[in-house]
Amino acid sequence: MVKENHNALFNRADLVESTKDPVCSECDELAIFALRDSKGNEFSLNLSTILECLKFAENQGVLPPINESWWIEIASLAKVPSNQV
Repeated sequence: MVKENHNALFNRADLVESTKDPVCSECDELAIFALRDSKGNEFSLNLSTILECLKFAENQGVLPPINESWWIEIASLAKVPSNQV
């Protein structure tokens, strides 16, 4: 494992809030999550990225298979191309 990736695993983030900032006109996301890491840095994570991580975990066998109809429905709701989830 690359050292940078190893360090990232020990700098976990906690949820600060979940919001869709109405001021962000270029944000075309169903939900945006505000996070804070263990060093106090704040950043955001969008729902589509979380879904991509969930799909990765499913593909790696970390999670049990998720029903294909759920993936299709959530891809439509979150406006994520179905080939990305």
